[in-house]
Amino acid sequence: PQSHVIQSAVHRLGLDGEFQFAGFVEDMGQFYEELDVYLSTSIHEGLPMSVLEAMEHGLPIVAPLVGGFEEIITNGVEGFLVAKRDSQSFAKQCLVLCQDHELRKKMGQAARDKVSDHFSMEKMVSEYAKTYHQLAA
Repeated sequence: PQSHVIQSAVHRLGLDGEFQFAGFVEDMGQFYEELDVYLSTSIHEGLPMSVLEAMEHGLPIVAPLVGGFEEIITNGVEGFLVAKRDSQSFAKQCLVLCQDHELRKKMGQAARDKVSDHFSMEKMVSEYAKTYHQLAA
């Protein structure tokens, strides 16, 4: 399996103390609270729920410039959208956030606000109800 390849590479590079392979996580709220940055490297995405959940927990996002990420992340506001599909481009943006606590905090708050303002359950229900009323009229 792919996870074994990654674990072997971490061990080979002497980075065992830098990585934690959590496996199945039951308490996702606690999981997000322990992160500083949320990284997604998906090749294709619709509207990624895990990213919305991370944003709801105040995490800045580093994600590829594909699919629905542009709908929820404004590059440089709630996180960074990475145009090139190479590990160095993702790492560069992660390092910017890891080295700048204030930027990380600012983007995390912007991410939380974006979810609250545009993707909360209340907002989504309200938008659906408005659309149904318009269609029924």
